[in-house]
Amino acid sequence: MSRADMLPGQCSLYQGQAATATYQKTVPARR
Repeated sequence: MSRADMLPGQCSLYQGQAATATYQKTVPARR
């Protein structure tokens, strides 16, 4: 399995978790 094949799945999963964590941190701060 090449790195290019692994990246899309891991990236989307990691970005999803990072986006959720960032969203939860940012929203209370803005409000």
